[in-house]
Amino acid sequence: MQSKKKMPIFMAFLFFSLAILILSGVVFSIYSIKQINNASVAPYIAIVNNHLGIHPKILKISIDIQNYQSAPSLRNLKKMQKTYRVMKASILNDLKSQKTEELHTQYGEINHLRDFVLSLETIGDDLTSLNEDDHTTNIAPTKSLKKSLDRVYRDWNFYSRKVIQNVETAKNETWK
Repeated sequence: MQSKKKMPIFMAFLFFSLAILILSGVVFSIYSIKQINNASVAPYIAIVNNHLGIHPKILKISIDIQNYQSAPSLRNLKKMQKTYRVMKASILNDLKSQKTEELHTQYGEINHLRDFVLSLETIGDDLTSLNEDDHTTNIAPTKSLKKSLDRVYRDWNFYSRKVIQNVETAKNETWK
């Protein structure tokens, strides 16, 4: 009779042990798959986000320069300078992060990234030196600013596409 009492307890213990074993296997599998996906996608997402995030910010600065050129006024000058400060801070926040520098060191050229940041910062020096009283003297400097910004935009576009290509190549080689 005691063996009949022990049998349900043993079966319950066996069932419980198997359920825990299966559950832990499923949890481990899900965790492993997430780690694999995160490791392979994270650099690509970060680089593409930088690429996509910086373009509209540079274009916004460019548009405000064009607006000032078409209607030079103190209001448009202040708006252009404010837009530049806000957009530059946002871009630099993205590009000066440790993770971005690590990714560009691994997949790109960190010196090229630093040159891009320096170019963006020097444009700001030119913007702050514009004359608030005589807008006619600002025509030539704003044309020069626009050309510099266009060059920065073109360089960033070329460089970031190259980095994205490097990330894609590395990702494809990982999964071969």
